Amino acid sequence: MEIREFRAEDGLLMKDVRLRALADAPFAFGGAETLAEEAALPNSHWHQLAAEVGGQVAAWRDRCVSYVILDGGEACGTASSYLCPRVPQRAYFSAAWIDPRYRRRGLGRQLMEQAIEWAREHGADHLRLWVDDANPEAAKFYLALGFKPAGEHRPVNPGSPLRESNFELRIGKE
Repeated sequence: MEIREFRAEDGLLMKDVRLRALADAPFAFGGAETLAEEAALPNSHWHQLAAEVGGQVAAWRDRCVSYVILDGGEACGTASSYLCPRVPQRAYFSAAWIDPRYRRRGLGRQLMEQAIEWAREHGADHLRLWVDDANPEAAKFYLALGFKPAGEHRPVNPGSPLRESNFELRIGKE
């Protein structure tokens, strides 16, 4: 098992793992319509996204990172982190997913540890994330890692009746 950052040439790998995540847990990523929307995106979209997180696009360099967990050549998990453009010292953790066949092996915790270290190295002292209210298992996981409810709630997508809640973890050096 290998956890590594997505590289600029990983566009189709990124597409594959994202579409598998959306098919497995649409409630965690904005609802069922998200899969159809993202499956319809051209491969050029995925290549551009990989270039951004892979450091080839200056505007995104050192502002975001995306990880993939590989078992041989198969992607079995992913997560991203990015620096908030509006709030200094805030980073976000997002798009976390572990293939159901690989859950409960500590991979989610390992992704979080890598994201925390990346965020600290890039000047963040707190990490935030959003969890769909229809996904209480994810909320339990983040609470067990020390996240606290931040008291913010919003629709998962504009106009959606489905809601998500914000959680925060202080990561500043002691």
